[in-house]
Amino acid sequence: MQSDTKSISQMVLIGLLLVSLSSNQVYADHSPTHSRWSIDIMEEDVIIDELQLDSRGAVSFLIIITNENLVSITVDLNYSISFDAEVLGPASVEVSGSSDVEVEITIYGVKVMQLFGGEEGDLEITGTVTSRQGLPISIPGDSDSAEAIVKVPIIHNLVLEIIESDYSVSAGSVEILELSLSNMGNVEDEASEVIASTSCKSINVENQVRDLVGKKINKLDQIFATVSLEFSEDYYPENCIIEVIAVSRGSDGMQTTQDSANLIVKLPEIKEMADDEGFSPRRALSGPTIWMGVLVFIFTSLIGSRESMGVK
Repeated sequence: MQSDTKSISQMVLIGLLLVSLSSNQVYADHSPTHSRWSIDIMEEDVIIDELQLDSRGAVSFLIIITNENLVSITVDLNYSISFDAEVLGPASVEVSGSSDVEVEITIYGVKVMQLFGGEEGDLEITGTVTSRQGLPISIPGDSDSAEAIVKVPIIHNLVLEIIESDYSVSAGSVEILELSLSNMGNVEDEASEVIASTSCKSINVENQVRDLVGKKINKLDQIFATVSLEFSEDYYPENCIIEVIAVSRGSDGMQTTQDSANLIVKLPEIKEMADDEGFSPRRALSGPTIWMGVLVFIFTSLIGSRESMGVK
């Protein structure tokens, strides 16, 4: 009786052990894999959650898909991105068991100049397991995702222009140069400094461009200033090169813009003499002098006529 009880106890223990081993084998082969694989956005082996677009509206980065399962998996990838951007990346990736795969992804086509610098958008990459060890999954639902903020770059781009910059002027004249300073960047900006210089010693351009300094310029807007140039009659001919440089405050002085004008100073203009100031054969004699000549001619003719009659 006692030996039978012992045998039964041994059989129960063996049965429990077999059930335990069988349970572990089932877990290893058939459990969901979402807890044992992952997808992350990486940079130099560090998981990141922020991406910076370049000035062309593009950025490339790596994602890493880690598979801790013993069997291979196929992961379909879906991309969701703000700014109507395009994404260049694979539609699916196969990852062997107990390994990981790095994949390069590129975002492009973001029109950064139509957006505001510093603006943020969202990126989400979702992976879904569609097969294990080459066998399709009838009801896919095992998924993971990686998210990141996508930032629009801040672009400072002031553009200085001297309107109608190359022409000739006359010594002794006064000319007006018109300057424009345009903000072609994607954020508000202003000029921290504007410097004007010239190679022409007959004019002074210092302190004539102050109207361009320290004035806020909205994105895609512009401001204007004028420079008065008084050319001395003492200096000609002369070739005057005028240069203007503006410095962007927003870029901490890193972005500058410049333009130049080339003015050729000629001899002073000489006005043509008016008709009544010039010589004219018909106006060489004044009115009274003409009449005196006529009278002398008549008188001489009469005397000559009488003398001829007396001779007869």
